[in-house]
Amino acid sequence: MADALAAPAGDADALLAAGHSLLSVAAALDRQRRGVGRSQRAGESWSGPRRDGFVAAATATQTGLSAFADDVGRIGRRLQHLGHLLAETSAEVARQRLLAAAGADVAACEDAAELAKDAYARAAAAFAVAAGEPSAWRGHAADRANRARLPRIEARLRARLDELAARRHGYQPYGPGLSMPDREEEDLARKLRALAVLRRVLRLPGRQLLALDPWQGHDLHAAVSVGDVDTAAHVAVYVPGMTSSIQDSLVKADAAMVALRERSVGSSGGGGSGAPDTAAITWLGYDAPQADDVLDGWLSVGSSHLARTGGDRLAAFLAGLPPTHLTLLGHSYGSVAACYAMRHRGTGVDDLVLFGSPGTGVDDVARLHVPAGHLWDLSAPEDVVAATQRFGTLPSMLRGFRVLGSGSARGHVHYLDAETLSQHNIAAVVAGRPEDLVLAPSISQPEHLATFGGMG
Repeated sequence: MADALAAPAGDADALLAAGHSLLSVAAALDRQRRGVGRSQRAGESWSGPRRDGFVAAATATQTGLSAFADDVGRIGRRLQHLGHLLAETSAEVARQRLLAAAGADVAACEDAAELAKDAYARAAAAFAVAAGEPSAWRGHAADRANRARLPRIEARLRARLDELAARRHGYQPYGPGLSMPDREEEDLARKLRALAVLRRVLRLPGRQLLALDPWQGHDLHAAVSVGDVDTAAHVAVYVPGMTSSIQDSLVKADAAMVALRERSVGSSGGGGSGAPDTAAITWLGYDAPQADDVLDGWLSVGSSHLARTGGDRLAAFLAGLPPTHLTLLGHSYGSVAACYAMRHRGTGVDDLVLFGSPGTGVDDVARLHVPAGHLWDLSAPEDVVAATQRFGTLPSMLRGFRVLGSGSARGHVHYLDAETLSQHNIAAVVAGRPEDLVLAPSISQPEHLATFGGMG
């Protein structure tokens, strides 16, 4: 293991290449599956035993190819992830050696050493997962490592903010609005506020800090679990939408996950105040559109750019979770990011629940790699956002999605409210109890579209 972590950058390139090759194999397997599907459709025009035998064999072949492609794709992405981490490790080690050779001060060398240690730890965990070691992905280990990084991250953010403040008078604004340094200062201040909120939530019992990224994007990115992902039989990952951020949304989202986790016990007829077999994760691992960026091109809620990039990061996070019953929950713009994540194979997601969705971005559920019969949608009356169809076909209009009842929930932001039918239905999916679900009444078109005269 030590030799693998000490590998030069060339080994990282080899891992990246191997991962790319496996993803190419997964794509080829998927093309074969589609070819078998076309042959099956042609064979369905036959008659008699010959047709039945052919269709059965084609169905079994498609199922096998699909499962194999999922496995290959999952391993390929993990190898690529490991390659990136090893490349990061090599870079940090090289930086440390250069600093020492140049006679840099002790503090600078220690900072480089700590960064290298973080990279080593992350690479070791990724290597264990890629090697298929049982229970290699450890929520407790990730939590300890990420919590240990918090003081160093705060120090680096504050140092950079002080540096920019000292140089501020040397910059001129680039026309109306923010200058480039001003925008960076604003981002740094946001991340420091987010760190304070994150620390407050992490002081609550039973929390795990599963992911932490302060450098990519305008916001601090993190994933916080309520419950132990290492031992849970059911894991839910919640992706909030527009205006969400750690500083503004984590406290409320975390409370909603606590309530959802407790409700998952009630959905199975149990009781009590805890759900030890369930973990609920708030994933704020992307820059969600903000209200003040509504006219800002790719950062706008009207663009799918942030959902695409967020979906890629979300897919990598999901693929790294322990093998268990995994449910992905996407609200509003977060549902768009969730659908982009589900275009990736090998995420391990067993159920996808979208609520308040402005569109899926697909016209065929086959593009969403979720098991058939495990696609769910909730669309509350008077939900204007879900009526816009801004991002393509609504889930309720796609063959393969089943629409769950939302009960008394109204508007766009009340799907997870306590004691609502919508919360009960989401909790029942998370708990793996489809027999407890309450479907929406059959209607010719989505209720929210009927309410608003088919706007969008």
